[in-house]
Amino acid sequence: MERLTSPPLRTPGIRVRERRYCVAGKPKGGRKVKTKNGPRDVAASRRPRTSKQSKTTTIEDVLQLLSGVRRTGKGQWEAKCPCHDDQRASLSIGLGDEGRILLNCHAGCTVEDVVRALGLKLSDLMPHVTTPQRLRTASSVKVRRKVTPEPSTNGHRKIVATYDYTDADGELLYQVVRYAPKDFRQRRPNGSGGWLNQVGDVRRVLYRLPELRDADPKKSVFVVEGEKDVETLRAAGFAATCNVGGAGKWRPEYSEELKGRKVVILPDNDDPGRRHGEQIAQSLQGIARSVRILELPGLPEKGDASDWFAAGGTRAKLLALVKECPPWTLAESRADEFDACTLNDVEARKVRWLWNERVACGMFHDWSGDPGGGKSLVLMDFLARLTQGWPMAPGPRSKIGSRKPVNVLLLTGEEALAETLRPRMEAAGADLKRVKVIQSFRDNGTDVPISLPEHCPQLEAFIERHRIGCVGIDPLMSFMSRDLDSHADADARVALTALAKVAERTGAAIVGIRHLNKKSGGSPIYRSGGSIAFAAVARVVMMIGRDPEDDDVRVFAAVKSNVGREPESLAYRIGTKQTSVGEMPIVEWIGPTELRADKVIDLPRRKHGPEPLLTDKAVEVLRELLADGPMKSKELEAAAAEQGISRGTYDLARKKLGVAGAKEPGVPPPSPWWTKEPGQVWPWEKSKKQKTT
Repeated sequence: MERLTSPPLRTPGIRVRERRYCVAGKPKGGRKVKTKNGPRDVAASRRPRTSKQSKTTTIEDVLQLLSGVRRTGKGQWEAKCPCHDDQRASLSIGLGDEGRILLNCHAGCTVEDVVRALGLKLSDLMPHVTTPQRLRTASSVKVRRKVTPEPSTNGHRKIVATYDYTDADGELLYQVVRYAPKDFRQRRPNGSGGWLNQVGDVRRVLYRLPELRDADPKKSVFVVEGEKDVETLRAAGFAATCNVGGAGKWRPEYSEELKGRKVVILPDNDDPGRRHGEQIAQSLQGIARSVRILELPGLPEKGDASDWFAAGGTRAKLLALVKECPPWTLAESRADEFDACTLNDVEARKVRWLWNERVACGMFHDWSGDPGGGKSLVLMDFLARLTQGWPMAPGPRSKIGSRKPVNVLLLTGEEALAETLRPRMEAAGADLKRVKVIQSFRDNGTDVPISLPEHCPQLEAFIERHRIGCVGIDPLMSFMSRDLDSHADADARVALTALAKVAERTGAAIVGIRHLNKKSGGSPIYRSGGSIAFAAVARVVMMIGRDPEDDDVRVFAAVKSNVGREPESLAYRIGTKQTSVGEMPIVEWIGPTELRADKVIDLPRRKHGPEPLLTDKAVEVLRELLADGPMKSKELEAAAAEQGISRGTYDLARKKLGVAGAKEPGVPPPSPWWTKEPGQVWPWEKSKKQKTT
């Protein structure tokens, strides 16, 4: 006697495998398959498929299984990865040679996981057979749109209502379909009596637009969240409307339809509904004659106007509530506009460094130096290392200790692309395919200068789209808005705070390059051009200057760090490297140096210098302190200060005495600096000799 398996439900758009029959007493090696001509025996998956039996998976089939599909180029798409909670469309899809389907999740999901989540096999990505369908050009591939006649059911769902959106003349533009269980879909006529299950670029309008325009202008118009509530209010004798899509989908152009009207907004009883009501009210400011936000009393959680009427609400009660409701003003909503949170809800996380203690992910950084000091070259060297995944300076330009390569972006206003920027990045060893460059912004076909903060939203979108890990802006002042005074603290903070927010939201590090001002003396933090707000908003501030004892040596020194300890200074020279267009300057790193920022920015010297007696006294003090051997530099400086030796005099005495400074080799940071007189032996060298003896 046969025992049949339950036949699978056939859902539109889902392929169902052939139904199989389990037959009592049938050998394990075979099974019975139902066909058009009745059941027949076949071997249990032993028989190879023929080309006629095979179903080749096309790129269209894969795109149909994904959500958020968007074309990014010829033969290239991006979509949300089905393996994780993808909010950024991190899955790249492409067409390879001979019709191969290429998948790459930038969040780290493996191809095997992606294929498994789609219900496919790895072999489905390969061209089983060479057919015209498989080998179509990528540019001709489009995601199929299902065209179906108007249904009364959709699988297990049942259509319970349809809501037509028409233009002012009553011409049907699109329709919202309500299903049971509760669900909504949008569709538009296909011109042949059927429907396209997408609205596309059809003009969006308010619901019941013709009635809205014909309504008495002296009476209130009610704006609600859904079409069902509109119909409930219409049944009670009110003019009502809503936007398609529900909460959060109000468009500015909708407000023009309510110009000069008295508007009453009835938000749903939940946070999205209240935010939606605030959004509409703000959009109607200066357009509508008056605006009221009326939160209906006694509503359950997520309740709406239909629930209120179902619970006993009447037209008279609603009119009474409207009369008692005060007009809405923008000031009343300001408290909700604060970006506030509770620290208990914030998850602590470690700082992620692109360059340890110098450049952090998701933060704004400020680098300054005199023209010709090499600050742009240091930036290019840093970006080049990121694109190759090389160790950071002063490490070698090689794969030793390599890291994951990073895409970078340069906003440049001073360098010529072909003659300067490309050759210098090439000389620095950059992977040029990972380097994006922006020089201007295209506004309606016209190139206009980039202006911050006005273009911060577009910059943020560009960083997200191209997955940029670091942005260099050289020089930063060239991209500040002309409407802002970069020397005024309040104005500068407007642009810098917006830029810092872009870094925070995208996770990209942003480095701004500035020139030093012409002031002399004082703290290095005040030596950069423009307002102090630049250094205040930046989380790490670095400065580039010259070694006071060697004009060929530059020093990259920290001025401040709000996210870690100040990194040690690094010395470098500017060398040259041969490229396809000739020799180009590059950074040649020397290594750590004891010099700090206040010693490399040309501090003013006294007119006559320190008194000779003071310098001689300082020399004697240092000799006495170093008589027993080398000392840690900080301890030596502190001991000299206790005897009345100023920092300037201390430096002159060190130079006159000819002392040397060094760190113990092989000791990981933070390792201290040591100072010794000529002829003395470093402590670590002395211990080595003793061990040898």
